[in-house]
Amino acid sequence: MTPVPRIVRMAAMLFAAAVLAPASVQLEIQYPVIERFLAKQLFTHEGRQYVKGSKANRCNYAYLESPRISASGGRLIIKARFSGRSSVDLLGACVGMEDSFDLTLRATPTYRDGFLTLRDVEAATEATHTLYVNRVLRALSEGLPKQFQYPLREESRKMLEQARDPMYQQQMLAFHVVSAQAANHALVLILDFRLEVK
Repeated sequence: MTPVPRIVRMAAMLFAAAVLAPASVQLEIQYPVIERFLAKQLFTHEGRQYVKGSKANRCNYAYLESPRISASGGRLIIKARFSGRSSVDLLGACVGMEDSFDLTLRATPTYRDGFLTLRDVEAATEATHTLYVNRVLRALSEGLPKQFQYPLREESRKMLEQARDPMYQQQMLAFHVVSAQAANHALVLILDFRLEVK
């Protein structure tokens, strides 16, 4: 019996996959993976994410640290520690407001323009609601969607186009996120994409 050429076997497998595969693909991203992404991409200054100023601004800064990710009711839950100071340097002393407290951010994951981001962000804390704390919660609710942007389309393209055999090349021609849901165990994405093998 003549052996079936490798290219014929691969073409048959790809055809079968195309026929049998569902219209969409479900991708699940476990929450520890998101925590590692946050640590690598955002919380890069000694485990801190500065949302105002920097370490050099000793009298005027704000940062989050120790993020923990979970979900409830279809929304992402991000717990973190906030520390901040809004003051002026007066003869070497910082005069103004400062505080440090645990907070909880609730947000709905969404896909837009190639990025996985957050919308409808709500910040809350069990700390005493001073004027400063209220300002912090409002600023985080408004600013976090601009800071958290995961390049989902580009990362997916890299993964799908990664060469697995030098004889073939893969090219992602289309990519669409049908839905993004924060399930209890993972962030669940329903994807539609077109991949060309040549």
